[in-house]
Amino acid sequence: MATLITARQNDPTYSNDVERRLRSIVGVKLTPFQDEYDVKEPLGRGKTSTCYRCIHRQTRQEYAVKIIKDASINDPSDEIELLFRYNQLTHIIRMRDAFFNAPKVYIVTELMRGGELFDKIRQEKSLSERESAKIMNVIIKTIEQLHRNSIVHRDLQPRNIMYVNESRQPSSLRIVDLGFAKQQRAENGLLMTPCFTKEYAAPEVLSRKKYDESCDIWSLGILLYTLLAGNTPFALDRNDSHDLILARTAVKLQFTGPTWDRVTDNAKALVSAMLDVDPKKRPTALELCKHPWFADMDSLPNTKLSNIQDHNLVRHNLDATFHAINANPSKNLTLGPIGDSNLFKRRNERTNHQQQTGKIFCNYLWDTMRILSVPIIVSVLLVSILSNVNAYKSYSKHELWRVYVRNNEQVARMLEFSRIAHLHGINFWSEEFRMNIPIIVSVPPESVEDFAEYLLSSDSKIEYDIMMNDIGTVIEQQKLTHKVRPSTMNADDFAYDKYHTIDEIHAWIDKMVQTYPTLASTFTVGQSYEKRDMKGLKISSSKLARKRDGTPVNQKKAVWWDGGIHAREWISPATNIFIAHALLSNYSKDPNITHLVDQFDYYILPVFNVDGYAYTWTKDRLWRKTRSKTSIPLCYGADPNRNWDYKWCEGGASRDPCSDTYCGHKAFSEVETTQVSQFIGAHNDTIVHYINFHSFSQLWMTPWGYTTKKPDQFKLQDDGSAAAVNALTAVYGTQYVHGNIGATIYIASGNTVDWTSGTANVIFSYAVELRDTGEYGFLLPEDQIIPTGQETLAGEMALLKYIEGHVYG
Repeated sequence: MATLITARQNDPTYSNDVERRLRSIVGVKLTPFQDEYDVKEPLGRGKTSTCYRCIHRQTRQEYAVKIIKDASINDPSDEIELLFRYNQLTHIIRMRDAFFNAPKVYIVTELMRGGELFDKIRQEKSLSERESAKIMNVIIKTIEQLHRNSIVHRDLQPRNIMYVNESRQPSSLRIVDLGFAKQQRAENGLLMTPCFTKEYAAPEVLSRKKYDESCDIWSLGILLYTLLAGNTPFALDRNDSHDLILARTAVKLQFTGPTWDRVTDNAKALVSAMLDVDPKKRPTALELCKHPWFADMDSLPNTKLSNIQDHNLVRHNLDATFHAINANPSKNLTLGPIGDSNLFKRRNERTNHQQQTGKIFCNYLWDTMRILSVPIIVSVLLVSILSNVNAYKSYSKHELWRVYVRNNEQVARMLEFSRIAHLHGINFWSEEFRMNIPIIVSVPPESVEDFAEYLLSSDSKIEYDIMMNDIGTVIEQQKLTHKVRPSTMNADDFAYDKYHTIDEIHAWIDKMVQTYPTLASTFTVGQSYEKRDMKGLKISSSKLARKRDGTPVNQKKAVWWDGGIHAREWISPATNIFIAHALLSNYSKDPNITHLVDQFDYYILPVFNVDGYAYTWTKDRLWRKTRSKTSIPLCYGADPNRNWDYKWCEGGASRDPCSDTYCGHKAFSEVETTQVSQFIGAHNDTIVHYINFHSFSQLWMTPWGYTTKKPDQFKLQDDGSAAAVNALTAVYGTQYVHGNIGATIYIASGNTVDWTSGTANVIFSYAVELRDTGEYGFLLPEDQIIPTGQETLAGEMALLKYIEGHVYG
């Protein structure tokens, strides 16, 4: 159990302070918890709280609820604020609701069906090095996100890390307990209150010294040691005292015996570095993310301990070493002040840099608005003079921010700025402007100080977190990992867990046709503005489609999927490729897939915006639009998802050719949208289902986008969304929201699915925003391609079964 040493509960004003804090948190409900949820069986008990399974009365969805008996004894306000703030991080447990019904607090979260990481270790004794690396990779990346925002977890241990589903895959891991997590707010960034689970606590915490986020690195080192060896290195018995464990930490770790003979030198070096008794010598979480041990995890040894004697030998060796040290004591190690650590120095440098700025961004905004009062071509040319259009666009030192809007004034302020943000190189990755929905924004280094000043300059200060310190580094890492695949590759040799260029994707289509000639064929919608083929893959079996009673139908219906309509959304083509291969490779093997391939023809256009997608590989990774010329020199392309001739440019789109949401000079101004519309129009007697895959936000949406109003057939469409989302979530626990576009995210007129539904009469039209919810955004790591494909395939199969019943009867 974690220990918190504090005397604040003795303060007579403490209870009132806690109540005031809870009531002031935006999002905490004061209505009765029982009005919305039914409590079921207990899942676990602690000293001050109990966790139960619960069911939402309206949706019948299952969740977990932690009921804190008395908030005045155990103040949960910090935990609730952190969960609200970091609810979008993939591997932090997602909170759905929080209630304060004095004195009780109810925290409703997703249900962890896979149990604790501790249970897995206990059942399997130890894990292979390969699986350990994959687990640690997920956890360390999540902790790096917290540390980047000055959050110290303080209680990292395998009971606080759980699996959201029974697959127990690393991608389903969640850090579930932020009860002791703390925002570093002190001037020197150090923390004093000892909060720990003794077996995983750093020496500086056990010895009651000041500490910083490096204490989490120690805990991660203990966790890694435990995954590999099956036991903690310094606590040999549950009754070991704090002082005994602290004394053992001075012993140099010995990686000997059968356990460690199977472990690579890289892993041993990593454990040693993380378990350095001197905090200032431990690597940061960011440095851990870049450690070579994680570079090629799939090639690590996949063997693990098979005999409990190995565990006993490890314990015996360590205990013997400790007693030998006691018998011949050496000079005691003295810990240096944590203020000397590199972590502390780097944080201070950044703080001092921010304090030096004296600019007022209100004036900056006013200057911009004055610029916009003259012909826009002038401002664009002034910006363009400073850029080299032939160079690969660098995002070095660009930061990714999560901005929190808590009230309507803040929403209006961000919406106002978004209209001119592109003139300052600031890019809004998310376009949703609603209270309590974080806005993801990329900020170039030259605008960091000014934009921060703008956010903080109003009476209603707008909070933000820095999610990535250097977008450019992430982009460069993705480029370095890409390997060109030979055109002679076999279908199964294609790297489905990697992103691919347009040429590689088109070669893959050809290879699918060669490999599956009775099922696959190519089709070409036409050519793009830059004369690239818009090549697609058709999947069709020779079997007749049949009604539910087995009667054959006269005409087989068809499905259309496309991705990459926005060039930077690389996960969407990758998902189309994964699903298409799953249909082909599992036909005649998987009865469900075989049935659905027999029931429908499939038109799959992996990359809609081929010119823009090619441009993201050669010039600008974050390019969104097409590449056609516009009326403004050096401003290229239109948003192909605002260019369709249905309520074109009526709202949620821009007439500024330099804007990312430029709707074009007229509807269907872009050759790509024109040709896809003509293809769908020529097949609208058979196409009954359309999906336009995007990223990011985890949404499964229906028309309309031009308005918040719902179409007449909304229930029919949304019930299909619900079926898809439920099946998708069952795979890895990934949470999606469904509803119509205009009400779920934002107004977007002239969009694709409004046209397919409103003009082409494709009732089952959907826009799907894939992973994630902003942690990586458009730069989703390649290790999420396969999980995204697997869960999306499950969702789409459920939706197709739903559609089948409606179109065939």
